[in-house]
Amino acid sequence: MSTNTLFCETKPSQPSRNSASSPTTRAKRRRSGAQAPPDPKDWDDVNQRLGYLGEVDRQLRVLRDEFEQKVAVLKQQWLESSRSLSQERNRLQDQIERFYWAHREEVLAQGRKSVELSFGRLGTRHSRSVVIEDAAVARLWLEAHGLERFLRTRTEVNREAIRSTLLASGGIGASVSHALLACPAIRLEESEQFWYTLQQSPAQSAPPQSANAGRRSLQTATGSQASRSRRKRPRSLNSIPVLPETAAPGGSHDQAVQ
Repeated sequence: MSTNTLFCETKPSQPSRNSASSPTTRAKRRRSGAQAPPDPKDWDDVNQRLGYLGEVDRQLRVLRDEFEQKVAVLKQQWLESSRSLSQERNRLQDQIERFYWAHREEVLAQGRKSVELSFGRLGTRHSRSVVIEDAAVARLWLEAHGLERFLRTRTEVNREAIRSTLLASGGIGASVSHALLACPAIRLEESEQFWYTLQQSPAQSAPPQSANAGRRSLQTATGSQASRSRRKRPRSLNSIPVLPETAAPGGSHDQAVQ
């Protein structure tokens, strides 16, 4: 009996013109693009890049939240799957140990402390450990008897206390500041540090326009956070439009340039 097999050739469906040019598709293409946009030429370009930066931060937060949720789910699954195995492992260990202690005299009678079996080896070994029931009492007793060499102390430079003292004006803090600055390894450094603030506004959540569009005024910063890095280095940002349907809710947040 022969069987005829029919092969049907199907052509892949072509995406519609609207779906290929949708804002979401364009945003994904820009995210995956390797070419970074050129450096800004005017304040309007800087303003648009702030909008792109806010969208990049939002997408990073979404990815981080998804990652943390997946980790939490996997951890819970591992705990549930391994609970019965862990209980079985502990039960077997307890049974084997109890049997050894009950028959230890048989092992010692052979002049040994361990037993060699086909699936493993078990026995006992001599161990010594120091037990400190009350650390505070032990510390006071060692200090009173001149045994400080058995005490371990960790000393660190308190940068925040030094900074607060050096920034204090007048009074007792002035003399202490002079004493601190007398140390050759301590100095107070002042510098101008760049900061930026992202604000989600209708102007920033709109798709980017051409360079000849109307110039927008810079948003007033509602807060700032100084950057720890004072090196001047260019930042390469992918040109990601801030779409109305994907923009973060209203508000502002400050972030320092690292």
